[in-house]
Amino acid sequence: MNGMRPVGSFALLQPLHQQTVACTLRALTPVVDSLYPRGSQLLAARLDDAVHGKARCTVAIANASVAALAVESPKGSRQLKLSTLWVAPHYRCCGLGTALIKRLRNRWLLTDVERVHLTACTTCVCELLALLERFGFRHQAVELNRYGEGRDEAVLIWRPEYCEPEAHSHLDWSCAAELASAPLPAQIRSPLTVTELVAGHPSEAVRRAPCRSSVF
Repeated sequence: MNGMRPVGSFALLQPLHQQTVACTLRALTPVVDSLYPRGSQLLAARLDDAVHGKARCTVAIANASVAALAVESPKGSRQLKLSTLWVAPHYRCCGLGTALIKRLRNRWLLTDVERVHLTACTTCVCELLALLERFGFRHQAVELNRYGEGRDEAVLIWRPEYCEPEAHSHLDWSCAAELASAPLPAQIRSPLTVTELVAGHPSEAVRRAPCRSSVF
């Protein structure tokens, strides 16, 4: 099915294609521009990377529109940045986000990924963790004032050892052909810049080393 997979009876997970880029940008531009400087420009660059095989983007299509999106960018050997993770508000709490992150985790385990990181504004990290903790993510640290005074970013880390044993023993090999035909390059642009982070609750963690936002 060229990487396509049904989600229930209402959505289809598939790799990003050139013809889907414009509608993806329309759906996410208001969101990313409200959160990040030059948000839509950076998102456009990541989608272009995905179309040209320098990153991987998985989209969920429902009712002929983009309902969810995940962009993975390589950051060194066996390390990835989940640079964008988004579900349209009217498609939340119906299993779409769960299906998307489950597919990503399955790919990471199949390809021996050792570490994935993402960042999110601290105002929404609790809601995000409610989904991601079940699939092996842990809250690692907070980068203070990343996008201005009081605009802190929580750093979340995924590792295979954080996953439940069942995740390793019940892998879905149906995406193996997709991974073989479109492997990610070992590194894009620069290696992961998170070198040392102080663990803790968002209200008490402090920054000890620079960290690029993982939203892009």
